[in-house]
Amino acid sequence: MIKIAIDVGTTNIDMAFFDSDKNEVIFEKGFHNRQSLYGSDVINRINTVKRDKSFIGKLKALALEDISNAIDEFKDKYEYNYSDIDAFCLSGNTTMISILLEYDISDMGENPYPTILKKSFSVNSEDIFGEDCKFDCEVLLTGCVSAFIGGDILSGLVFLDEDKNAFLDDSSVNLLIDLGTNGEMVLNNKGKLLAASAACGPAFEASLKRQGVYGASAVDAVSLLISSGKLSENGSLKDEYIENGVSINNIHITSDIVREILLAKAAISSCIENLYKKSCINYEDTDKVYISGGFGSYLNIDSAIKLGIIPKAFKDKTVMSGNTSLKGALEILKNKDLIKKADSLREETEVLILADEEGYNESLINNMFYKEF
Repeated sequence: MIKIAIDVGTTNIDMAFFDSDKNEVIFEKGFHNRQSLYGSDVINRINTVKRDKSFIGKLKALALEDISNAIDEFKDKYEYNYSDIDAFCLSGNTTMISILLEYDISDMGENPYPTILKKSFSVNSEDIFGEDCKFDCEVLLTGCVSAFIGGDILSGLVFLDEDKNAFLDDSSVNLLIDLGTNGEMVLNNKGKLLAASAACGPAFEASLKRQGVYGASAVDAVSLLISSGKLSENGSLKDEYIENGVSINNIHITSDIVREILLAKAAISSCIENLYKKSCINYEDTDKVYISGGFGSYLNIDSAIKLGIIPKAFKDKTVMSGNTSLKGALEILKNKDLIKKADSLREETEVLILADEEGYNESLINNMFYKEF
């Protein structure tokens, strides 16, 4: 039988097809989330729905059409039938999963950031894919901690702990940094879970998409510009490059791109800073840092440290973990009891609202430099 794990990301959708008889993933598929036609990040999509609630159905249809096409591609390539599909697990941020459930998300972008989605649960495939659904099976959906700490994080925590990494160990200090279009982080301070989110992805992805360049490559390019003396720590290109930009490693970097990346960098480093400040611990106290997500999976640690995206104390403690959301969804499909673990983690996780933290704005300003910390 075939079980399908799906990570519904803001920018990309990734799928893994697991054959439970062979006990292995036999097909993987990733593609761009065409919902970006209505906004590159979750706030823009929330605002799109706020202007016209009929767009919730259009957003859902775009994602489901591509998911269904991927299922057909798999079925035809490997000669399976729809009846061979016996379960799905859909993981994603709160906005993405809410869209698939056609929940009203129109007020999610404003304080107090309400969300209908809470606990993880299951529905029949027809409830997601519609009356014309060609398969009849259970669909597990990860819940959320808050509007901006989603099921992708819960799924990731499940994977990291099941993968014998002991992320949740109550004698360790571990940090999960999921860097995609949204930057979500969870700090385990010896059994106490504290989560926060920071806007990061669109600044990396939107700036360079016409060049076909991923955000991680842009970070490397900016790091090289600093090393070559063509870019200052405050994000200013040398005078001769200000007007037209500069090319390095076949990437053309302009002042606007440098500025956008600097804003995202400040958001990420300030998020880390405030998580540790709230927990009253130092970066050196950290045992492991797990970096995942569409952007984070390809991040060069040396470049990230040079620009001040992550502290230099993390250098030898960092584990590049790939798509932990998708991997967690697979673990849940293999052992349905893990959905209970995800919900237990949901209840245990405290959310840090950065905007409400004293000194957060000053932290952002202080991090508006390309330098190690």
